[in-house]
Amino acid sequence: MTVMLTGINTPVRIGGVTVMPGDVVLGKNDGVVFVPLEGVQTAAEIPAAIAEALGISFSGGSESPQAELLDILRDKQLLLVIDNLEHVIDDGAGLLLEIIQTAPDVMLLVTSRERLNVQVEDLFPLRGLPYPDTDTDPHAVRYAAVRLFVDRAHRINKGFGLSEDTLSYVVRICRLVEGLPLGLELAATWVRDFSVREIAASLAKDFDLLETDLRDISPRHRNIAAVFEHSWALLTPAEQEVLPQLGVFWGGFTLAAAKQVTGVSPLVLTRLRYKSLLRGSGVVHSDVAPSGTSRKKVYPQTIKMMMVATLGCSDM
Repeated sequence: MTVMLTGINTPVRIGGVTVMPGDVVLGKNDGVVFVPLEGVQTAAEIPAAIAEALGISFSGGSESPQAELLDILRDKQLLLVIDNLEHVIDDGAGLLLEIIQTAPDVMLLVTSRERLNVQVEDLFPLRGLPYPDTDTDPHAVRYAAVRLFVDRAHRINKGFGLSEDTLSYVVRICRLVEGLPLGLELAATWVRDFSVREIAASLAKDFDLLETDLRDISPRHRNIAAVFEHSWALLTPAEQEVLPQLGVFWGGFTLAAAKQVTGVSPLVLTRLRYKSLLRGSGVVHSDVAPSGTSRKKVYPQTIKMMMVATLGCSDM
């Protein structure tokens, strides 16, 4: 079985999901093994990355590394956490399918900004943490996004705390980054230098503040623009052409509207959704007859802001 976590923000903590070795729910006798693929350049390097995480070495004999890996995994009862697959997904998906076919007691938990698009995957799309809809929500402090920002801010500035004066601006920051954990953590690094009011005002204009030089954050995640650039580089030319054009829509659009404005095909829209750059709203568009319902696609505001910063799409 393959459990697939997808989303634009899936660094470090498995997209916000913490997996502990020996988790009783999993019942895997050989434990849980984390396999980071951030430094892997091609799918051919994945077997070596898994072997390193398992603490084993290949014999260097006549068998290929992939064949040796499959032999090793064949009788294992194991959870493999494969992190950051998206940049090698085209060829890497084949290896993962071979693993689950050869080793039926090996479960894969895969994080990627793009889904595997295979029948055996059990897909869990990840979005931002919950945050209040309004600045005046009386239960704002209970929301996960608010708690994460406050926790990270307090680690950096022990004088920081929520009050009547600061809460509304913290909520505004959470809404501006749509609850994305990475965005919240990067924004919180500035509480030593700016008030939360100033941080919120800056984020409303652009995402220039969403960067840090913290040593324990990988270089690819120290700047929100770099996160988007990584996803942008994985798009096909057709997808790169269409995505900025879809920025003219505010609050979602139907396939018919997108085709009229951009000439986009349904397949390209689907691929953008699979790559976490669009998402379905889950709301049936009211101007479509029941016999031909069409669900709206939503263009996340965070994607718009990152495109403005990275590509200079000032008309979005």
